[in-house]
Amino acid sequence: MPNRQNKWKGGCCDEWSEETPAPPGAFPAAKHVDDHIELTGDSTAFSKVYIRQSPTKPRLAVKHARGQNNNNNNNNDLDYSIDFGLGASNARAHRKPRSVTESDDSDDDKHDDPELSLPSTEPDPAKESIPNLDPSPYEFIWAEDESNEKSNSDKEGGLKRQRKDMASPLSAFIDQIDTFVDELLQLEAPEPSRKIRQCNHCTAQLGTTHFRCRDCPSTTLWCEKCVVGVHAACSLHRIERWNGDFYKRQALKALGLRIQLGHTHGTVCKFPEPGPTDFVIIDSDGIHEVAIDYCGCHEMGTHVKQLLHARLFPASCTTPRTAATFRVLETFQMLSFTVKTSAFEFLAAIRRRTNNMKVINDRYREFLRMIHMWRHVRLRKRTGRGHDPLGVKNTKLGECALLCPACPQVGINLLDNWRDAKLAWIYALFLAIDVNFRLKRKDVSTDDKDPGLNHSFAYIVAEGPFWKHLKDHGEAISDDKITCNNHDAIKSASMRGGKGVAATGLGTCQCSRHDMKPPQGSGDLQKGERYVNMDYFFISTLAFFIPFLLVVLYDIACQWSKNLAWRCSQYTSNPVKNEEVEIRFNIPKFHLPAHVQVCRDKYNFNYTPHVGRTDGEAPERGWSASNDLAYSTREMGAGSQRDTLDDAYGDINWWKSMIIMLVLADRAVEAIRNRLEQVTAFEEFSGGIDEKLVKEWTAKVQQWEADPSLENPFESSGDEITEASVRTEMADEDTAVISKGKFKNLHSELTPSQFILQGVELEESICKHLIAVKALGPATKSVDRSRLIQTGNMLRRRFDSWEGTQRVFMPTVFVYQEDWDGDVGAAPGTATQVKDLRLLLPSDIVDIKEVTLSTKLARFEFRIQIAQGHSAIRELRGLLLWRSQRIISKQKYSSGTTMMTRSNTLIVDISEKIRHMATKYRRVRERLVRLGGVLGETEWESVLKVLKDHHLHSLTTFDVGYGDGKRKLAWIWNVHSSGKSASVAVLNALRIEFCRARAGAHRWQEECILLREEMRRVEQFWAHSVKAWNERAALYEKLINEQLPPSADIAEFPRLMEDEHQQRVGSFYGKIVHARRQSALREQLRQDSVRSHAHLIEPLMKMDKGDGIVVDAYAMVEGKGRKVSPVPPRKRKKGRK
Repeated sequence: MPNRQNKWKGGCCDEWSEETPAPPGAFPAAKHVDDHIELTGDSTAFSKVYIRQSPTKPRLAVKHARGQNNNNNNNNDLDYSIDFGLGASNARAHRKPRSVTESDDSDDDKHDDPELSLPSTEPDPAKESIPNLDPSPYEFIWAEDESNEKSNSDKEGGLKRQRKDMASPLSAFIDQIDTFVDELLQLEAPEPSRKIRQCNHCTAQLGTTHFRCRDCPSTTLWCEKCVVGVHAACSLHRIERWNGDFYKRQALKALGLRIQLGHTHGTVCKFPEPGPTDFVIIDSDGIHEVAIDYCGCHEMGTHVKQLLHARLFPASCTTPRTAATFRVLETFQMLSFTVKTSAFEFLAAIRRRTNNMKVINDRYREFLRMIHMWRHVRLRKRTGRGHDPLGVKNTKLGECALLCPACPQVGINLLDNWRDAKLAWIYALFLAIDVNFRLKRKDVSTDDKDPGLNHSFAYIVAEGPFWKHLKDHGEAISDDKITCNNHDAIKSASMRGGKGVAATGLGTCQCSRHDMKPPQGSGDLQKGERYVNMDYFFISTLAFFIPFLLVVLYDIACQWSKNLAWRCSQYTSNPVKNEEVEIRFNIPKFHLPAHVQVCRDKYNFNYTPHVGRTDGEAPERGWSASNDLAYSTREMGAGSQRDTLDDAYGDINWWKSMIIMLVLADRAVEAIRNRLEQVTAFEEFSGGIDEKLVKEWTAKVQQWEADPSLENPFESSGDEITEASVRTEMADEDTAVISKGKFKNLHSELTPSQFILQGVELEESICKHLIAVKALGPATKSVDRSRLIQTGNMLRRRFDSWEGTQRVFMPTVFVYQEDWDGDVGAAPGTATQVKDLRLLLPSDIVDIKEVTLSTKLARFEFRIQIAQGHSAIRELRGLLLWRSQRIISKQKYSSGTTMMTRSNTLIVDISEKIRHMATKYRRVRERLVRLGGVLGETEWESVLKVLKDHHLHSLTTFDVGYGDGKRKLAWIWNVHSSGKSASVAVLNALRIEFCRARAGAHRWQEECILLREEMRRVEQFWAHSVKAWNERAALYEKLINEQLPPSADIAEFPRLMEDEHQQRVGSFYGKIVHARRQSALREQLRQDSVRSHAHLIEPLMKMDKGDGIVVDAYAMVEGKGRKVSPVPPRKRKKGRK
């Protein structure tokens, strides 16, 4: 075995066999070839090869192929394990009979010796019947140096490799630093071994002056004449001249080199035309001043064509004086995609590579122009627009955009009968709407000065129709009144921007399941997230395809969707007017907790049928790929920014298209596993519930899924208990008592319930005042201090007044209170006195023997405290959501020390409010415990539970996993204040959990179905793309063979006619070759997709529940005892308003 690390990849090898059967008992030989183990033998047949992961003794397990070398006698089938001793050149094979009871299936999928099996983790019931779920091959690595490798057998089933215990590679470098430095210094001088220096080309003896090249691989020396001749084809190499003391940079132009365009190297042009004397070429290694000669021959074409033929991109189409190599443009374009380098930074590096001692003319403006044109030309080339016989001017809107392979595309990846399919929802289009306020643009130019080149051929909307839309409807369409929380998208966005800003951000409507930009789906924002802008992006996206089901995701969908149909009816283009199209609105899962409870139930993805496990947060993930572009694009003109973003989005779409088959495979592995877990959990859960309840709840949720206007079964029934509602109830009760003449008036102005209400409110005011006093600091203004003193005085007066009333309603408290007041300080109205005030409400005197407790007053306070407890929970939830949203807003929009400090301060303030509100709830609950013991009330404890610190986390950060069932929900998020008995509350909670468990099972089943359809669409998309590029190649192959009429000005000159025909053939041949290459690339992507998806198709379509039970994935599971039924169709509302 070689003394190095060896690799063997793959879980098993392909089945193979030799020509001649081997006799029984034959075993394979093994040898190491490069980086793999090669099994050889005298015509031995094998079906499976496994490896045992062992650092000290690598071992292979070979599955013998049956029926090929043993006369079909299964009893004689043998398996062999091969041991490799460390450093040994030969292998030892061990014969191991296979059990006669081993089935054919087990022979293919597993090994009966666990020591020789593939390493695996703990048994997973979801994977036991689905072999090879992992789309990526296993890779096992073993080392021969036993001292450098530790056993991994105890680490998660052997799949996890430990880091080797070895010295850092830099330790060897430290000992060789002198060698590296010496070699670099030696390269500064000519080779000392060459005493008599000769020109490497003409062998002439060199004097004190000679030349060498920094870019040629050798240290060859030339004379002046030869260095020019040798570098005639390498005109951008950096030449150095020896001046007797050191090498100095020498331009080839100064040595007389002239670049001849239009001819191959070695040929002479008969009619050279000198170019500008100050011509500059920008390359990756520097900025070069060169002397060029154009070709004056007729067949060579214009100067621009000659430069392009030499792979030089001109900065002008009239009299170019600057050009850039294709290489430097390709390098910059890729760097702008990957590390988001700006043109200024990139050119600054090239300038310093040219001369790091002084500033040179870097042709920055020319480079900006060239990269702008380069992006556009490459966009046209890559999308096949150069193959249009009518030219690029025939390009239509959005035709240069790369489409999402997995989304439904009519005429590309949809079946012919998709409109008649029973499960029409699998062809739904998922769109997500969002904005990015980082991608703003300064008001440094106008559309007239910088119109751009793409003109809405890709992802950004056309400026002309867009501005006309804003002009016609900008004032007529107003945003709706807020009925949910004050979201940043509605409240704060309109304030973004500022002086000198032409666009406050970028809005987009894009694919939400695969995070790809659609054609015509993005555009500028002028004043925040206005509906009129977002409507246009939405409508523009739908201009290409509208299915029967459209799932739209927006973080403010609860507001935006209300009057969408009416607003669209006012616009010139209204693609949503088709009544057969069903539109569902949802809120992305991460944004959902920031909404009120009604929205959280109505727009919840987990409760919506036919959406699978879509989370809707694709835009948020996608912005990370373009946010870094904001630092350069905000300084651009309007057209340059649009074209740059088009180029960036095209690269993002292309990269995602290349890896989408792996993404879908990874999702499928997760979906198959979770589907079995969720379905099993739901069946077990429903099995413990009365069958009558299961049928009732199932029918109710099915009805709601068919018609969302019905009562939502996921919502807790019962009205919210609020302080205002309790106050109203008490007032109504007082009115009823007075009307019956049974009211005993102890006080001329207050009823007993009003007295208790005033006391509770006064206590709340005192607590708020004490919090404000505690927040005082050295920097507090005198005005604020005086205001607090006045508040304290007012509270003292209110307390004195309420205390006087207390003597009427609670006379037995008076004597006890007299003794207690003697300990109070003498300075009235101060913070200290307010702190020491004690109201002695009924809950305070429960344990005081000296005071008689009125049960009537105690029940009044109990009802009020119940309402306060629910109010505190609601406040806590709102504050927790507020804090989460501020954290999200800080991450998205805050940059710089000032903004970060403000955001952090606000978050700290909110956290402090959360702490105070938690203190209030705990205080209220203490009172309820005391009152409940006296009144015999205990049912409330199942609703208003003990509040622990770990409960005070937002849904977005702790309690809710955005797939129900993954994390445990804190109780504060389930309090709906039903106010009913414990049994009813438990039944309510049980129904909700049943519906959630059912929804979780259905969503994972739907996800598997959607993934299977998306895999099919991806494969068909690439097949269609292959066909399209083949048709482009065939078109120009046909045109080459056709005799096209010559141009009118050369019709009488046969030689010129022949030259024109050759040029046309050359142009067509380039189109043919490019089309063939693109077709081959897409065919490879199609094959990769088929290969990645092949082993997942059947597990996606059939759910193996073990014990031989296989369920069709298209049948949605219902509660135990109920038949499995297909997904019910959702009702379509006709005449949608």
